Formats: sequence, C-alpha cells, structure tokens
Amino acid sequence: MLTQFCKKINKLQIQNILILLLLLSSIILFFYHIITDAYLIASILGFVILFFLSRMMDGKSIDLANKHFRHFTKINKTATFKETMPRFNEPRAKVKHAILLLHGFSASTSEFNCLYPELDKRGILYYAPALSGFGADSIRELKNISAEQWLRDGEKGYLLLSRMAEEISIIAHSMGSLIALHLSGKYPVKKLVLTSPYIQYKMEHRTFASIMRYPALCKILMFLNPIVKKNSKQDLEEVALSGRFVYVAVPIQAVKELWRLTELIEYNNVKQNNMVVLFGNKDYTIEIERTLDKLRKINEGLESLTFEKSGHNLLEDVESEQVRDMIIENIFNKHHSPY
Repeated sequence: MLTQFCKKINKLQIQNILILLLLLSSIILFFYHIITDAYLIASILGFVILFFLSRMMDGKSIDLANKHFRHFTKINKTATFKETMPRFNEPRAKVKHAILLLHGFSASTSEFNCLYPELDKRGILYYAPALSGFGADSIRELKNISAEQWLRDGEKGYLLLSRMAEEISIIAHSMGSLIALHLSGKYPVKKLVLTSPYIQYKMEHRTFASIMRYPALCKILMFLNPIVKKNSKQDLEEVALSGRFVYVAVPIQAVKELWRLTELIEYNNVKQNNMVVLFGNKDYTIEIERTLDKLRKINEGLESLTFEKSGHNLLEDVESEQVRDMIIENIFNKHHSPY
C-alpha cells in the first residue's frame, strides 16, 4: 500500500516532502541537542543519506531516458530531435506569401493587435505563436523556461507556415527579433522587420548577466531575488489603462534565459538583404547604436527608422499607427497580393 501511495506522488512533491522533513527534523533535533549530542548527529547523517539516495534514484531515471534519446537525431541549437519536429500537410495549393509574427519578452500575441486588422483586410496568411511561458494566467511556467524553448516555438511556427506558403516574411518585436534572426540564419526569409530588437541590452545589466554564467552565483542570486519587477508604479498604471497584456513581474530564471538567448544567436549565419529595423527614441531597454552596429555587419544596406515619441513598445505606444503603416509598407512593397 505504501508503494502505491509513493507512485502517486510526483517527483517534485517528493523533493518538497524531503526538504520539509529535513527542516522539521533539524528544529526538533536542535532542542534535543541540549540533552544529547549523539542522536542529533546520527539523525542528520541519516537524513543526508536519504536525500542523496533520492538524488541517485533520480539520476538513474535521467540516465535511462538519455540512453533512449541516443537513438534519435539531436538538434543541439534548439535542444530537440529531428524526428520530433512538427509535421503538417496542407492539401490545397500554397499561397504566395505568409507572415510569422514573434512577440517580445513578458508580452503575448496581443502585442500585434494594431497589425491584425490590416493583415486580415489584405487576406494575408499569418501566424503569431504564443512563446512558451507567456500568455498564461501565472508566471510559474517561466520558472523552468529555457531559451531553446523559445527558439523551438519560432521554428515550429516557421515550419507550419512553410507548408502553406511559398515565401515567408517575419515581423518580430524585442526578444522575438532574436528568434527571427535565428530563423533567418537557417531558413529563407523574404522580408524581415524588427521593432526594438533586444540584441544589445543596457550596460547596467551586464554585471548581472555575467553573474548568471556561474551556476553557484546564479543560484545565490535566484535565492535572494527570485522575482524581478519590470515596471515602476507609474508604469503599471499606464499599462493597466492601455489594456496591454504584460507580465509586470517575472522569475529571474526567465531573465537569465533571455540574456542567454542573446548569446545563442549565430549572427554570421544570418543571410538577410531585406531587413528593416524600427526604434523608439525613448527606448530605455536597449542600446540603439550598438544594436545598429551589430545588425549592419549582417546587412550593410540596413534600413532603420526612429520614432521620436515612442519607447520600447513601439507597436503599442503613441505612434503605433505610424509604426503599423511603416511595417505594412515594407512588407507589401511590390507584393500586394498574397496569392
């Protein structure tokens, strides 16, 4: 009966129970230590052994899974396998053109609300995937997120559209721009529009990003400051009034993976001659000049435009209509029909 009960408890619950037992035992044994030393030491050793036995059992299960994975073709960049990539068949003839929309960090597909009506009006095929961890009713999913998951989301979206369209353009905002550049280095992309690309983050963030590279220091920082608030009180009021869907607080694990994502992109592989980059003059999230320098190494004839009254969230700021018109003009220039 005890065995059946244990099987019903998942691994996370077992770990939590062990931690709780260690905590309670330590408290009890602390007071018992006043009377005798031997039992305290023996009991602590017993629980330590139990803890490591549990970890060893977990390790054997992981090893068993890894042995099974060796039979498949690994794709290191996105931490997945060739055999598990999404498959889709559209029996009708392909349309001429489709658009992949990739939203930014702590946002959702609603970030492109200003664009959807224009795309619908033109009858263009488009897809805006919800990037892993975002758009949910809790930030819990972001505690175990990885940069590779976001790359997989983008790649799945591209492959889905590639079965239905001859050519694919990408419109990406902030973090989504990193995924877009990754795709441009791996697949053909007709046109690429990046808004506020999160390629070069602010200097003051570099110290924390460096700390995150060291596992021990990273764990300490995550313990001391597990949740990061992204907005000030004034910002929160503006967000609420605007109706924007954003996460105003995120686990530091997600921020760590965002910074790691900036390092995963192999810019030398990007082959894109038709790229447009839009910035907000009041953007305090990225370094515009350093971002432009990096992108010009990819495309010397890069087109860029700065909107004077806007901040980082170009698609939802005061000049969103002008931004929308600029994007539409660039996407549909010399290409008015999706069929």
